[in-house]
Amino acid sequence: MCYVGSLYHQSSQRRDLEQLALRHSQPAQVLQCDVSLRGLYQVSAFLLLAIASHGQAELGKASDLLEKAISLSIDIGMRRVDWIDSFHDRELGELWKRTYWYLYIVESAVKDADDELRFEPMPTFPLPCEGDASQQMTLAQFDTADFEDDSRVFSSLTYLIALVRTGCSIKRLCERSKDHPDRTVVWADALLMSWKLHLPSDKQQVFTEDGEIDDIMFQSHILFHSLCIHVHTSLTGKMGGGNESLRRRRKLEAAEGAVSLLTLHPCLLQISPLDITHLSGIAMSNLCASLIAESNFRTRDNLRLILGVLKQLGEAWKAAKQEAQTLKAMARLSYSEFTSPAQDTHNNPQISPTDAFSRDTGCLLSDMTSPVQDSELGSTPDTGRSSLTMPFSEIITGSSADEYVLPWDF
Repeated sequence: MCYVGSLYHQSSQRRDLEQLALRHSQPAQVLQCDVSLRGLYQVSAFLLLAIASHGQAELGKASDLLEKAISLSIDIGMRRVDWIDSFHDRELGELWKRTYWYLYIVESAVKDADDELRFEPMPTFPLPCEGDASQQMTLAQFDTADFEDDSRVFSSLTYLIALVRTGCSIKRLCERSKDHPDRTVVWADALLMSWKLHLPSDKQQVFTEDGEIDDIMFQSHILFHSLCIHVHTSLTGKMGGGNESLRRRRKLEAAEGAVSLLTLHPCLLQISPLDITHLSGIAMSNLCASLIAESNFRTRDNLRLILGVLKQLGEAWKAAKQEAQTLKAMARLSYSEFTSPAQDTHNNPQISPTDAFSRDTGCLLSDMTSPVQDSELGSTPDTGRSSLTMPFSEIITGSSADEYVLPWDF
């Protein structure tokens, strides 16, 4: 925890604290811990380190730390429900449950889009509680709760878990229904709207009854809008017909919803580093929308706002700084097509927004930043999966010839 705090305070001891945390999490240390309490703390420590590494754009390290957390959770029998009752302490039991479920959430965020998730939650494992709730509810019971006459309010983390499961289901739909993209879009939309419509009234907003921000529901709603944009970008790129304006409106509505949430958060540094990729995808949607409709200044203002959020997050997380720099380089390059006078392309070839977002170039950063002064992005460790170095579907004319696959980062 001291190491994570040092990231926010730009402490000069950050590297020393990181090495200390890693040294205390070595396998030799883990084997000496007992099967219950200290093992639980070790898994939690690995999870925190994995999230921090992901936020620092060290994706390989984050994946390795997550693998250690999952392996250790198996060794200590974290799937055993009876261990929860053996603590005789509600807070420790709740920590056990939340650590278990965060293994699933963080793996969904850290793993590559093409990788199979190693951690599959058990339907009989109890869900997290909040407040004074003492009755244990399982995932299987949650799946049937919508059919009951009396609606039950679950914890915020439970609704985030449900949305992560929805995202995984949409991913499987995309893989298995490639020949029927129109039906897949309908199914995916239905899954997302089902989650949204069944939220209780006090979870529809991101504030608690006391007026405090609910960071878990904030993260859930950001993920919801990000998934909406993904569905109507990657899938609709394979569809024909004349529904482009409808799909574009759905993406803009999702982007507007995410932007409105950002204006409500009182402390942007509290935003989870797992949301950085989602914010980048939302910003990209605004960027392409402003290129399609040059006079739509609202989408450009929304892009500026998200860049400001990434700037704030960049004070603690290197990944946010890199995403912001990449977005700025793409915006400078793209908007220059509207403002720069025509030049001789034989002597000074330019890269158009169409080229920048096409599959051929793959949005190569070296090409995009070359005409811009002081745009050096610096070294990027583990650059195998940047959310902004992938082809985007929409070009300046508004067609959807290519597919843009948003990384499945939750």
